[in-house]
Amino acid sequence: MRVLVRVFVMLIYILICINGEAQLSGGGNISCVWMPQSKGKLGELGDLTTVGLGINSDFQVRKKVNIYAGFNYYLPIRHVHYLTATPKNNLSSLSNKLVANNSRISTSHVYSGIRGYFAGDNNSEVALYGLADLGGWFVSGRSKVDDFDRETLHLDHSELKYRTIILTGAGGVGLERNLKTFKFFLETRVNFALIGKRNEYNGVPPSIDFNVGVRFPIKIKKKEEEEEEKGEE
Repeated sequence: MRVLVRVFVMLIYILICINGEAQLSGGGNISCVWMPQSKGKLGELGDLTTVGLGINSDFQVRKKVNIYAGFNYYLPIRHVHYLTATPKNNLSSLSNKLVANNSRISTSHVYSGIRGYFAGDNNSEVALYGLADLGGWFVSGRSKVDDFDRETLHLDHSELKYRTIILTGAGGVGLERNLKTFKFFLETRVNFALIGKRNEYNGVPPSIDFNVGVRFPIKIKKKEEEEEEKGEE
């Protein structure tokens, strides 16, 4: 996360020095992420869905090109599925029993990338754009089974607790509406793992996320230009 933030800040600084004026924006968003058919050491979890809040910022490089960065934090996902406990060898007269396995998964996502407009541009009232970014999914989880008679029944499952970070890439599209004082946007993207296999615990990623939010413009000028304006006054 720190590396992505440093790279984004460095790029902004370089572009300000080159262009003389920075067209920055910052804002917030609501995000919903869908993880289809998740499967791993936590068991068969099926499709997982959660919502969260995020912050975002971007910098205009060209009229139709921006670089951006953001962070989303998602509400924990709770899931219950059932495992089969079987009688021990010397107690074959007993029947199988279903035992609840309670899972809890927490995720957050930091990312940085480039956005290009293919209909309209940064100043258009309505615009469409494509996006591509790199990021990291921070995933933690744990599972715990309900109490059962361990003296007579056997359950082939270990309770888990873990943390992992997955480097990801993403691509997507978005719609932007310019409302003078701020921009409203809708976007969706597909996330996929760049390094490592599909997460062995819960199948995150791949995933699809949907974002709704706003961006407020922030104008920054170089010190030399500020001094020139003061001199003209």
